[in-house]
Amino acid sequence: MTTAADPRARDALGRPLDSGAADEGHGVDVDATRSPVEALETAQLLLDSGFPFAAHEVLEARWKQCPEVERPLWQGLAQACVAVTHAARGNAVGAHRLSERARMTLADASPAVWEAIGVERTSIDRWIIDMLHALESDGLPRADLPLLRMLGP
Repeated sequence: MTTAADPRARDALGRPLDSGAADEGHGVDVDATRSPVEALETAQLLLDSGFPFAAHEVLEARWKQCPEVERPLWQGLAQACVAVTHAARGNAVGAHRLSERARMTLADASPAVWEAIGVERTSIDRWIIDMLHALESDGLPRADLPLLRMLGP
């Protein structure tokens, strides 16, 4: 979906399309102001629907709107979605780098914030470890992407 900041049409993985091309949109206003729960639910829906770049944009919007103490959590989740995007595009190196960066950023998030927001830290850590292991093997076909589950069990 196009945004106010970037009106150019994009494909499902966020790559810009040629001028005049139809947007392969997801129908979500990624720049909307959302509560933490709404941001998580929207990002998860986008991930589940094959739009990891849009999920990143939703989480990035929340990261830019949240209180300072929450920023590492939202930033790390957004980075995790970019890792999924890179992997889906076939860029294993970029996916690995962003997975590592997400892991480091999320490590800086306060346990109290994880709990207050309702994100299950163990499942996110497990996802990143699974993604890194998959990336360290012989490439990563899109069908083999580990699922990112941001909401609790």
